[in-house]
Amino acid sequence: MDFRDGTELGSYNTQQHWLVHSNGLFLVYTRKGADNDHIIRHRAPLFIAQVDPERLCVIRDTERVLIPESGAPMGNFGATLINEWESWVTVSEFMYPTWNEQARKRGACGRTFVARVVWKEPNEFSLVSIAKQVCRDIRGFNYFASYASTLEEMWGNYKQEVWSYEMAIARRAGANTIRFWLSPKVYGRNPKQFLRNLEQALSAARDNTLLCIPVLFNAWRTSRPEWAVGHITAEDMCAEKRKGFERYVRAVVSRFKDDQRVLMWEICNEPDLYADLQPFAVEFCEHWYEFIKRIGARQPVTIGLASVANLERFVHCQDILNFHFYDTEEVAIRRVIQIAKDVSWRYGKPVFCSETGTARSNQLEHRRNVELQTRLLEENDIGFILPWLVRAKAADTCPERSLPHGLGCLALFEPDGTPREAAKAIRWNRKIHPLIAK
Repeated sequence: MDFRDGTELGSYNTQQHWLVHSNGLFLVYTRKGADNDHIIRHRAPLFIAQVDPERLCVIRDTERVLIPESGAPMGNFGATLINEWESWVTVSEFMYPTWNEQARKRGACGRTFVARVVWKEPNEFSLVSIAKQVCRDIRGFNYFASYASTLEEMWGNYKQEVWSYEMAIARRAGANTIRFWLSPKVYGRNPKQFLRNLEQALSAARDNTLLCIPVLFNAWRTSRPEWAVGHITAEDMCAEKRKGFERYVRAVVSRFKDDQRVLMWEICNEPDLYADLQPFAVEFCEHWYEFIKRIGARQPVTIGLASVANLERFVHCQDILNFHFYDTEEVAIRRVIQIAKDVSWRYGKPVFCSETGTARSNQLEHRRNVELQTRLLEENDIGFILPWLVRAKAADTCPERSLPHGLGCLALFEPDGTPREAAKAIRWNRKIHPLIAK
């Protein structure tokens, strides 16, 4: 690469690294011609300069010394995004025995440097980048408010004091993420109030250092029709019907498209679970993925797939891969995890698990399952979210609406914060998301 005026950059036989900002492209490099002939291969100092992306050349006037030299080469270095306001470059002085004496005379002593590149304006690419980086550190809960048996009740009778109290339960348990389903029906009834409720919900989570994964649609059905919590149908997935949801999705996503309280948007919970939905599910998710991108959401988009076997079918319409599993035997769990890792590696997309933790009818069995499932996920650097944070009135969140031959009551805490047996399996080392830590 050359300078924009046509002269040679003079960077050779060494590393160069990009720093990418939404307002510009920058190169970190070493070069000759900087009064550095005493440095082998001119591998110090480290420079940073803006790059003309059309001509692929360095703009000389923008060049600055990022890390000065002290007599030792610094050609092997790293560069990374930290948050939307800064990136870091790290390097150590290379004290090879042959050069030690001369390098020490010039001031080198084997130091490691960290250069903070602080941006004047936030990096709009960073929400997606950070969300991808933190996938393996996700520890959280699925949430259904304890006062509700349906999504209509949860959002139509929204209670801020309950959300705030129950988000604190998640924080004390060591969570950093909360996932919850939204309700298109409640939005349609009172759009302004729904958006106010969602605003308050995001604040309740943020106040407890939790980031949110709002789920725009739910396709999961309860085992008994009378226990229905609110789900879309095959008809809703058809092209003719889904247009009716565009106002809802546009209003929600556009309102919060730059909001750092939203870790990612989930298009749909388990669109692949039922035979009658499968002919429409991929096209449905494709439509909403493109729709959300056109709105300009800065956060990544995901889909909560019921089966890891379907990851490849939906890989093109999500930025972050996301699967559920309720297997309880170690061999089966390892097989599921390996499939997820293989797809993640093959397509270069991070992966996490947004549902696991099988209950059945026995609380001790529930604890054993949570311990095994989360241990294996942690061993494989896959983040996860457990259902459900608290015992509510909805199916599978309370014993009264849970079938013993099904998944059972998946709640981990009572509404007052008392841990149920399976909650004793939670021994997470809490990591606060970078966006929260800023």
